[in-house]
Amino acid sequence: MNTIDAMNSEVLRLERDGEYPAAAKLALDTAIAAWKKYDKPLAAEMLHLVIRLVRIVDAIPNEIDRQQFLANALLLQAKIYLFCCTFNDALNSAAEAHTHFEKLHEWQKCVETLTISADVCQVQGKYGISDEYAHKALRLAQSNGDTYGESLALTVIGKTYHALGENDEAMESFKHCLDISESLDDDCGIATALCNLGMIHRDLGEYFLGLEFHTRSLEIIETSHDPKLMGAVLTGIGDIYESLGVFDKAQSHYTRSVSIFESLGDINSLVQALQGFATMLANHNSYNEALASLKRCLELRETIGNQYNIAQTYALFGECYKKQGNLLLAQTELERALAIAQNLQSTRLQCAIHKSLFLLHESTGEMELAFLHHLKYSEYKESIFNEDADKRIRIMQVQLDVKRTMRDAENERMRSEQLNSLNLSKSQFFSNLSHEFRTPLTLILGPVTHIIENTAEPETRSFALMIQRNGSRMLELINQLLELAKSESGAMALIASKYNLTDTVRRISMLFQSRADDKCILYIIHIPDEPLDAYFDKKKIESVMVNILSNAFKFTPNDGSITVQLTCSEQTDDYVNGCAKIIITDTGPGIPETALPFVFNRFYQLNSSNAHPYEGTGIGLALAKDLIELHHGQIDAASEVGKGTKFTIILPLGRSHLRENEIIEFPKDDPPAEKTSNEFFIATNDPSAPSGRKNPPGRYSTTDKRPIVLIVDDNTDVRAYIKDIIGKDYNVWEAENGTEGARIAQDFIPDIIISDVIMPNKDGFTLCRELKLDVRTSHIPVILLTAKTESASKLSGLEMGADDYLVKPFDSQELCARIKNLLEQRRRLRESFRINNLVKPDGASPVSFTFIDDKFLQSIYRVIETNIGNDKFDVDSLCRECAVSRSQMHRKIHALTNYSAGELIRFVRLERAMTMLKQGTDNVAEVGYAVGFSNPSYFTKCFHDRFGVLPSKVR
Repeated sequence: MNTIDAMNSEVLRLERDGEYPAAAKLALDTAIAAWKKYDKPLAAEMLHLVIRLVRIVDAIPNEIDRQQFLANALLLQAKIYLFCCTFNDALNSAAEAHTHFEKLHEWQKCVETLTISADVCQVQGKYGISDEYAHKALRLAQSNGDTYGESLALTVIGKTYHALGENDEAMESFKHCLDISESLDDDCGIATALCNLGMIHRDLGEYFLGLEFHTRSLEIIETSHDPKLMGAVLTGIGDIYESLGVFDKAQSHYTRSVSIFESLGDINSLVQALQGFATMLANHNSYNEALASLKRCLELRETIGNQYNIAQTYALFGECYKKQGNLLLAQTELERALAIAQNLQSTRLQCAIHKSLFLLHESTGEMELAFLHHLKYSEYKESIFNEDADKRIRIMQVQLDVKRTMRDAENERMRSEQLNSLNLSKSQFFSNLSHEFRTPLTLILGPVTHIIENTAEPETRSFALMIQRNGSRMLELINQLLELAKSESGAMALIASKYNLTDTVRRISMLFQSRADDKCILYIIHIPDEPLDAYFDKKKIESVMVNILSNAFKFTPNDGSITVQLTCSEQTDDYVNGCAKIIITDTGPGIPETALPFVFNRFYQLNSSNAHPYEGTGIGLALAKDLIELHHGQIDAASEVGKGTKFTIILPLGRSHLRENEIIEFPKDDPPAEKTSNEFFIATNDPSAPSGRKNPPGRYSTTDKRPIVLIVDDNTDVRAYIKDIIGKDYNVWEAENGTEGARIAQDFIPDIIISDVIMPNKDGFTLCRELKLDVRTSHIPVILLTAKTESASKLSGLEMGADDYLVKPFDSQELCARIKNLLEQRRRLRESFRINNLVKPDGASPVSFTFIDDKFLQSIYRVIETNIGNDKFDVDSLCRECAVSRSQMHRKIHALTNYSAGELIRFVRLERAMTMLKQGTDNVAEVGYAVGFSNPSYFTKCFHDRFGVLPSKVR
């Protein structure tokens, strides 16, 4: 069984098993594979299956997937109908596919459907309609930067020019196609353009140049194995050899092309080959064979229905009968051709046929008829000349229009690039602005929370709560600015999961109950008890609800009312699975009718008045609209001045409106709800916030034995705030930039470093990387503090070797916990090293050190090993050998092993002594001398302390 047969069998199995999406995808893939092999029956069968599956209700639940399956199937179906000359069906399929691709905004596919429609009309001889389709495709391709689609459209335009005898214009189109295909490195496109250019040069009588183009095309096709294109090139070469009178080569190429097109069932291409073959036979006096070939050609052309080509075939019959000497039949066929040409009102075709009839009657001596046809021939010839002159003027106008269109498209492209660049700059600006805002916010929210937790004095507590409330509001505005920037730049992603919308709406609504009580507002929450499952991004929907409810409570006066209602609607044309409606109504001052259309615009604010004492930023509602539209939903506002405002949020139910990359499935047990950033803002209005204790700052002392924490930050207040938090438990050192921080760390080896990311001279990432690559400081844990919230920024810090990462504004208790945890990890590592005697003869250790630290210990071990028999070798000697100061050596070794440098030297000596004794060295004194002990008694004591056994007892 070949691959396509196997795919076909698998498609049928999937359909039987009810796996419709998988069956539709495989059926479409099978149809495409079959079409490439010109297996039209199988391709058509698979396409019918795809179309049938996607039209079964709920067979493919995702609406976007269903549209894409159907559109691609219809596109391929149009190609097959065109190939089989079923033109009406081809046009219908192409038009329906175009409609679906437009909805999906797949503009390249739209160009392809338009060029297929143009091809269909061109084959039928409807050149005006074909030209309209082709130029529409060309404009669409150029406006979207689709150079491949531009080449497709220009190919059809060139063929239309050629069919109408406008070879100069056709050549320009084909040359442009060749340039585009070469820039895209598209072998098939290059071969097609070369074939078409060869055809034009043949018609212009430039046979050898035409042959050169066809030969180049043939060389490319022989490697790409495209039989249809191969047949077209062979027909073109046959036409050239026929014109040159090289009968044998012409016949050989025609025979091969006819054979290829018959095997493919390509009717349209076959008639072209048969016509050329018949002309060649007639020119070489093989009239019966020529007439038989023309008869078959006529039958096929009548199937296609192109009247222009049918008239040409009748004219060829007339020429063949004339050469055969059957003048009566020749006249009959030429008059048939003339009648069709007159019906088509084709000046060029009538001119050519009148010329043939003039020559025919002249040869029979019918001079009166000959004269009449000569008059018509001359009249049409002059008309053609005038038409050509007018046409040249029109062509110049068209060329100017095309150039203008291309210029406009280029200007639009440049504007688009500038807009994208502006959006990128805007996003970067907001990101940088976020950092500048978050740093002072750390110094506002952190200390004020500390005051609230430790102060009972009412006035101080009241002021502190005010500071906290406004600081939290500022933080929320910063977050909204960042989200708005992401939305404008197209960087905002939807991460939807299946949640109970009822619970989410109820939880967010209840957060405002205390505020309603404070303002004596009648707060009504109408939410059904039944769960309502929906796919949505929980954080984004919570943000929308908090924003609208905050506005409602801000603008609703005391003793007013606010209502939150959740309802579910049945299936509609817009929402195939139904929709949920969240309706928030207030009795505030209302919004003027003239302002209502603009409330969702970015940065739009109502004019200040007594009726609207609160001014906003114009960010919240704009962001809410973006977030709801990201969910493929709607948000609307209705208002009446003096009565209040109603906001309606509509969210589609089900998942068919979402793309697969917008959905993240959770297990059956819903993950625990996370506290939203907005909840913190709301909670700060509650005076009963939990309290804690203030830790007074410690005082720095050079003799302080507490762990040293180095704080590196260019903001003096941030350093002072952190010192205030941790000063009681740690000996705090400070550095105002990365350069100073690196120097202090390398000179004094602190126990842990806390560093800001964005600093002058040397940023936190660079500092972290430098410290982690320096053998003196590679073991020091580093915590990075930053205002940048992007995951990429966090990953960058962790990739630089940072041990932890905190976003400003941070929680003071969390910072203390992370410092404590990192120091505890280092302590356990040292303790593990010491307890398990993990100094090994090969310098390796199973304890998980970093690569730099492991290399450092190995180098220390090698230096000690090299000098192990030298009883004068001490810590100072080790420091000189390693080019490290004594204090650095001590702090580094102690940080890694919990040993002092002297202890480490002694223990390495003792490990070597143990190895020597186990290997059979009996003289204890000699062993002691060999490992650097000048006093045997001291050696024995140290050995016993280390291993719990006398050296003389080791065997």
